[in-house]
Amino acid sequence: MTECLKCKSQNVVPGRLVDARGGTGASIGFKPGMWKWYQFELTSGTPLNDEAFACLDCGLIWGSANAELLREKVKRHTKPE
Repeated sequence: MTECLKCKSQNVVPGRLVDARGGTGASIGFKPGMWKWYQFELTSGTPLNDEAFACLDCGLIWGSANAELLREKVKRHTKPE
C-alpha cells in the first residue's frame, strides 16, 4: 500500500499525469526552481515517469523521474556557490 508523502494517509490512488488536453505525461517534466528563465534546452526539464499517485485526503499528487538524468541536468545548469 502506498502512503501519502504529505499527510501519511493510505487513501492513495495510482494513475498517470496528463496534460490539459488529455495527452500522456510525456509532455510534463520537472524544472528545478533555481533555474533562471533563460536556462532551457530543447527538451527543457526532466521528463516524469509514466506512473503517478494522488492522495484523496490532502490532494498531493506526485511522481518520479530518472534520477541520473535529473542530477545531470541540475549539475549542467547550476553554478557552484
